[in-house]
Amino acid sequence: MRLFMFESETTTELRAFAADSSGSKLPERLGPWHSTGVVRPDRDPPHRLSRAAIEKAIANDGFQLWRMKPPATPEPDKAAAAKDASAKPASAKPTATRTAARPAAARAAATKTAPASTAPVRKAAAKA
Repeated sequence: MRLFMFESETTTELRAFAADSSGSKLPERLGPWHSTGVVRPDRDPPHRLSRAAIEKAIANDGFQLWRMKPPATPEPDKAAAAKDASAKPASAKPTATRTAARPAAARAAATKTAPASTAPVRKAAAKA
């Protein structure tokens, strides 16, 4: 059996399966209904819903209703903390601190140039 999927316009989380493409047996008080797709007989319904239970409900009532979970909203305290963390100025980034804290020799090796602080020392040692 092909399962036609519908979405309620009045209740955003409410969905339905019906046996006909027009959804003629869907409850009018929960509509209007908009078609959202079709599940072929050789495919499983979405969200691991039981095809046997859906087909049984359609045979008995002409439709099967189901509800999507509402989208998760972060807790107010966590949302404020996330907003504060993203509002930090660029100069407060830890990467800038780690880069500046590396010894001159390590920075030079990373950039393949001689460190400015050791170059005069080598020249002075070579003259002596």
